Amino acid sequence: MALAASLVLGLLLGRDRLHDWLFSDYATAVGEQKQIQLADGSRVLLNTDTALDIDWSADKRRVVLLRGQAEFKVTSDANRPFEVVAGDTAVRALGTVFDVARPGADKVEVNVTEHAVAVRLTDQADVAAIRVEEGQRLTYSAGGGLDKPAPANLNQLNAWKRGKLIFHDQALADVVAELNRYSKAKIILNGEDVKQLRVSGVFPTDGLAMLDALQKSLALRQTALGPWLVILHS
Repeated sequence: MALAASLVLGLLLGRDRLHDWLFSDYATAVGEQKQIQLADGSRVLLNTDTALDIDWSADKRRVVLLRGQAEFKVTSDANRPFEVVAGDTAVRALGTVFDVARPGADKVEVNVTEHAVAVRLTDQADVAAIRVEEGQRLTYSAGGGLDKPAPANLNQLNAWKRGKLIFHDQALADVVAELNRYSKAKIILNGEDVKQLRVSGVFPTDGLAMLDALQKSLALRQTALGPWLVILHS
């Protein structure tokens, strides 16, 4: 019976999502956000399709971001450092508010809202961590390593915490890639000209509402293939 249930979940969620869901302590569904409080009083806001594993001990506070995105508001504890592991990176809090995202299996993004964090690669213990200050962001991609910290547009990056997504002259292909994180129906674009359409504006994180707004603003048509797939085309 348990095996049958796992197979059904695997078909519904996908193999990678099922693995992360099974090995997480906290998780959100597509389109869901959830606020949690950890045992030390730290607060975490989980964005859509996110899974966290908690590894707590007497001398460390370690959170593994298996997938998705989360904001961390960390309670100070000098005897137990707070660290978020995401893929090949580890982000140590330095008395701070920050968020960590995994937009893909081989990419990590770190945005700092208050104070600073120290980011290192988990397989390079002898390499000094990079300090990321308030108002900065740092990205990592497999094969490319850690980028240098750069100024961040926190109003745009933090909009998801207010139930919004903000885009500034971005290709529709990139916008839809972000929208697919919030939509239960997979959205695909038909045609290179459609993919390169430019998008600016503020949209709700509700997948259906945003899809409707994009379709109307860009004068596109949509074809739905059941409840799980939507094709946008001219």
